[in-house]
Amino acid sequence: MIILSAEKKAPLEQMHPESKDGRHRDRMKAVLLAFEGWDPLSIAQALRLTEETVRKHIRAYERNGAARLTRDSESSPAEGA
Repeated sequence: MIILSAEKKAPLEQMHPESKDGRHRDRMKAVLLAFEGWDPLSIAQALRLTEETVRKHIRAYERNGAARLTRDSESSPAEGA
């Protein structure tokens, strides 16, 4: 479970319906569901993703914030440096 303040949750809730990319929306949903107390396995089952994928999305958000969820690449040059 992750803890999001209202200030951090609001941008995700605003970005979600505006995103045209289903992958980005799934990433945002994973983080929002984790905030609501869902465990990664339950999130994975609901979104039809693997549990590891859900964990990666949550870690990416924790490290880099909401903007990271809308990137198409799972890694960035800064992470590899």
